[in-house]
Amino acid sequence: MQKKHTPIIIMVLLAFLFTGLTGCQGMLPAAKGAKPISEMTPKEKSAWMLGVYNSQYADHRTQTGWQLDTDGHWTKVSNPKLSNDKREILQQKKGLLKRLYPLIKIYDGYIDKGVVPNRETEQQIIDIINRLESL
Repeated sequence: MQKKHTPIIIMVLLAFLFTGLTGCQGMLPAAKGAKPISEMTPKEKSAWMLGVYNSQYADHRTQTGWQLDTDGHWTKVSNPKLSNDKREILQQKKGLLKRLYPLIKIYDGYIDKGVVPNRETEQQIIDIINRLESL
């Protein structure tokens, strides 16, 4: 059972680490001292993409009443009363996160094989990240 949670735990911990290191709201590469996306290597882009995903995932979970415990497991701690607008935004975020993760895995697969990632896949990821950051 623990193996099922391990990738999520690692992603969330990386998001918190990355957020702490950048010291910025969200994971926008335009933050002070960060490289623009156009200057990042594919490996740097991959780390940035995963950092954004992890940050947005943790944000979504927290806003829907979940808490990360000391063992790295998410536990439902409340049923927040959400307005219809907030509920809609969270549904949109959930849908975008479900689309984003497989694309990041594809992008990482290119890097693992030593192949330059597909520009179309990269652009799809960036477009989804921009939508997530705008919610």
